[in-house]
Amino acid sequence: TLIFGPTGSGKSTLLAEIVWNFRRYRSSRVFVFDKGNSMYPLCLGMGGDHYDVGGGESLSFAPLQRIHEGMGEMSWCEEWIANLIQLQGETVTVDMRQAIHQAALLLAEQPEDMRSLTHFTHIVPNMTIRNALAHYTTGGAMGSLLDAETDNLGLSQFMVFEIEELMNLGQQNLIPVLLYLFHRIEKALDGKPTLLVLDEAWVMLGNAVFRDKIREWLKVLRKANCAVILATQSLSDA
Repeated sequence: TLIFGPTGSGKSTLLAEIVWNFRRYRSSRVFVFDKGNSMYPLCLGMGGDHYDVGGGESLSFAPLQRIHEGMGEMSWCEEWIANLIQLQGETVTVDMRQAIHQAALLLAEQPEDMRSLTHFTHIVPNMTIRNALAHYTTGGAMGSLLDAETDNLGLSQFMVFEIEELMNLGQQNLIPVLLYLFHRIEKALDGKPTLLVLDEAWVMLGNAVFRDKIREWLKVLRKANCAVILATQSLSDA
């Protein structure tokens, strides 16, 4: 579903009404990517989980924590690490991918609270990989968000991700977080009726990673019983 309307015309109010009514269905789930905290009052009132991603609250991710859950999860973790390296301006070679894979296998054997990015950098022998990942560990700018020992992103029936501050952090900081959130949401789709809402979607459509993911969602999520709703300001945005 696409919703168009200029600022102040009631898009966010309509989205809140749709979300509120959708929750009547047994076992239904709602994920919202919000901008400007439009969905915050409803989320608070309905007992949902509201995350201001990148806004300084105590939210921390451990993207590698579930690396032991099978080859699919390990492959995602390895590709996510490769993306981080590329975002730091390095070319990921065949040898580097092999080093990433060997380190991932070793990491999967560690206890869950020892699968942080910092632990990964201690295992991987390649210095180029270590240096590239330093920005995302506790010693770097994004360590507080991406280098937790225990992930505190619990998945509930109603979740809102406020991303305005995150969108302002720049591509090298934004993309790793978005990729992880997308991955968690996709893994949570188990056939229960689900609503994925993107408010102020013009901001998200302007980002290449978000745009590609939205295009993919519009094609495939119906098979997982998930409806996608985008709200934006004008036809030209879409």
